[in-house]
Amino acid sequence: MLPRFHLADISTVLHFLGVLVLITGALMFVPLLVALVAGETAQAVAFVFGIGVSLFSGALLYLFRARKLDRRRSLLLVGMGWVVAGLIASVPMYISGDFDNYVAALFDAVSALTTTGASLATDVDHVGYAQTTWRAVLTLVGGQAVIEGVMMRGPGKIAVAVRKPNGEITVDLKPAGSISDRYPILKKPFLRGVVSLVESLGYGMKALSFSAQVSGDEEDGEESMSSLEMAGTMAVSIGLAVLLFVVLPTGAMKLLQNQGVGPMVLNLCEGLMRLAIFLLYIWGISRQKDIQRVF
Repeated sequence: MLPRFHLADISTVLHFLGVLVLITGALMFVPLLVALVAGETAQAVAFVFGIGVSLFSGALLYLFRARKLDRRRSLLLVGMGWVVAGLIASVPMYISGDFDNYVAALFDAVSALTTTGASLATDVDHVGYAQTTWRAVLTLVGGQAVIEGVMMRGPGKIAVAVRKPNGEITVDLKPAGSISDRYPILKKPFLRGVVSLVESLGYGMKALSFSAQVSGDEEDGEESMSSLEMAGTMAVSIGLAVLLFVVLPTGAMKLLQNQGVGPMVLNLCEGLMRLAIFLLYIWGISRQKDIQRVF
């Protein structure tokens, strides 16, 4: 059963989203200062505009009346927070001119917030000091969602916090090393991006594995999953995701293309099909008791 949100819930979430937007705008002063010191006038203008957008939209959202944040409201806030933070953080990126379009800038902002490291900048090796600083700031405050918890990655450490079935919070704190520190050649252009992406995926999988182990403890006396079982579960999950969201839509569009359907209609149908599959997936997992207790 999906949770029902009322006007009081929406008002509370919008208020705290306003706080998030204002904080994002405040963080933009760091790369703005870097731009002024480095003499990057265009970058400074981009961040001044970003700060203005953040302060204006954040102030409007902050005017909504806030009530107590319960579990349902917090769940909605976290989900919308990632989207709103990405939309706001991408504004100075797009205006800077380092990206071909806004979607590419949005991808970079979300990539930084989720600490994946991937970039769609037109010339990643010549991005200004201010934009590099902004990505670093977003990476520091970003993280990755895990099962009933969150992972945060900093320059030197990685922390994973997970809620146990009994309500307690377990924290796993480990050093965050990189193979490129031992092999400087891996810091060269192109190689460093591949290494960063692979390492981020590895850390993410380990965090998911840890959260699955912890969140599954103490439930009906079941034993924890072994490493082999966890690897098999992840492999099947990734395979199903690729099948549902890549193979199935692409195959269906190939059939339509053979019928003479135009490119614009094909792209629209493919997007709608992926959206429909995603909504069906959300509806399906919402029927499970393990997911319902989250609400």
